[in-house]
Amino acid sequence: MTKKMPIRVLLLDFGNVIYLADQMIAYRRFAEYSPFTPEGIHKLIYLDGIEKIPDEGGSFTDFYEQSMIAIHADRNVLTPELFHDIWCDIFSPVPGMEELLAKVKPEVRMILVSNTNKVHWDGKMSELPLI
Repeated sequence: MTKKMPIRVLLLDFGNVIYLADQMIAYRRFAEYSPFTPEGIHKLIYLDGIEKIPDEGGSFTDFYEQSMIAIHADRNVLTPELFHDIWCDIFSPVPGMEELLAKVKPEVRMILVSNTNKVHWDGKMSELPLI
């Protein structure tokens, strides 16, 4: 007979497991400051690789500057602070996840794993209620 071992650790991914991450939220808001549509901005920032800058360890400043050039936005209006706030406000909880996590026994250590970038983590991600 096999002895059951208790679960001691639970590894949880962040994106689309605990929280949904929808970059189109940001692209729609950026479109308010740009001549491009949200879909056009998605192409310019995501598909053309600018978004990889913070994902690969680059600075927010480089990400901001290259994004602003690409989407033809006015830096006096879409300031670095506003751009950062918009870029980091793309998360919403996966429905039912709060209730599910509440069922995990207190002695089980929960570890968050994610391939997120420092911009999102320092922005709002680290302060989200389920983290």
